[in-house]
Amino acid sequence: MPILQKNHRILKIPLSAGILTATIASMHIAAAHMSSPLRLGYVALVDCAPLLVARELGLFAKRGVDVELSMQPGWATIREKLIYRELEGAHALATMAITMRLGVGCPATEVETSLVLNLQGNAITLSRRLWAKGVRDGHSLRRLIRSEGTGRRMNLGVVSSVSSHHILMRRWLRSCGIDPDEDVRLLIVPPSLTHELMSSGYLEGYCVGEPWNSVAILAGDGWCAATSENLAPLHPEKALLVRSEFAASRAEEYNAMLDALREACQWCDSPKNRPALVDMLFESRVLNVPREALECALIGPFQMGHGESVSADTFILFSRFEANRPDAQKARWLTEGLAEARILPSDFARKRDQVLAGFHDEPGEAVPPVPTERKVKKSVAPKKESGH
Repeated sequence: MPILQKNHRILKIPLSAGILTATIASMHIAAAHMSSPLRLGYVALVDCAPLLVARELGLFAKRGVDVELSMQPGWATIREKLIYRELEGAHALATMAITMRLGVGCPATEVETSLVLNLQGNAITLSRRLWAKGVRDGHSLRRLIRSEGTGRRMNLGVVSSVSSHHILMRRWLRSCGIDPDEDVRLLIVPPSLTHELMSSGYLEGYCVGEPWNSVAILAGDGWCAATSENLAPLHPEKALLVRSEFAASRAEEYNAMLDALREACQWCDSPKNRPALVDMLFESRVLNVPREALECALIGPFQMGHGESVSADTFILFSRFEANRPDAQKARWLTEGLAEARILPSDFARKRDQVLAGFHDEPGEAVPPVPTERKVKKSVAPKKESGH
């Protein structure tokens, strides 16, 4: 057959010529890689700031890295574009470094992170309708749910079934005696739609990152019931997630990009730079929200609603408290939270080392075992994302 004959002739090429041909081909591939921009995705949230800062301050360019940023509507889109190689990396939920390798809700994909972008920065916001009914905290919400009987359950939003927001919402509800599987309905909502869906009456509350809590609170449509700083101090939130093949094949560019983003995280976390950061986010129109909504989390005070406020000094952390290290303690928090929500598959223990290889810890530091059996009622995952 012609194809076999052709292959046969190739096998007869002298070894030295074959090596030369392969070397030239690899050089062409490397040159093509170096000439193509690194495509990074992000979702419109305050914690995408390090990516924007690295671009606007020329931190990528200073290190000779050509980066192309693209805004995505939600975490399922980020996930799909990483899977199908439409992005090299992304501002992503830190949990995705674990769940994508496990194939939770998607084909198992070799991804990894060497950089946590921020700690904390989320809040739980409830509707003004609940306030009008006398709800002031989780315990009064429980009393309202009990008094209204077993009719239609109220809808509460989280941004992904595999997110810290889901973990935080479930823990907050349980701490107040509310069963997150039986007493309410947890629905998946893209971050930018949370306020709109609550103001329209579809949701009665949600857990989301900034600025979407402040937008609702400043508009008088909601009030803050809890912040993630109080619910889970120093919890990992977003990470720079990349395909492992990219990290290996373009290691020099990847490391330069990491250095640029670490510098950007340090810049974002300096109090003296926060006013300039607010200006940058506002003028970029990436978030397209009032300046005051950006100031709440980045400068403070953080408005809780109904005349109450708290300090925003540590509401969101970009580099302090060793924020950027994807270490064992952060991996433990993520995996324990996913285990509590019954998101981890039953064979996680067998795959643990392989999976946590995507969440790089410091050399010599072992990631501790994570329990897969929890003495909690089996959870029902929120309604699955459909491309948001």
